[in-house]
Amino acid sequence: MTSALIDIGDGHGNWQPADPAHKRTIIFGADSSFQDTDNPELKNYRLKDAEHIVVSGGSNSFQMTVVSLTADSLHLRPQCIEGCGEKFRRMK
Repeated sequence: MTSALIDIGDGHGNWQPADPAHKRTIIFGADSSFQDTDNPELKNYRLKDAEHIVVSGGSNSFQMTVVSLTADSLHLRPQCIEGCGEKFRRMK
């Protein structure tokens, strides 16, 4: 993860660089497996449609919106009450 949108709910959020000491990584496997270093209980994903991914594991399941996807970056908007977003860079 390279940055996160931090918003207290007033719509005036700011993108903040990710803490370099906290190296959050997500992996989407070709077999629908999912790994998230911050949420190890999440194990699977499925594409709901062209813009939405549902991740699940155990009794947890939630949807994320794909804001943008390029060969080297992914911008996600998870479901949350306040404004939020996450940007990731592809690791090679």
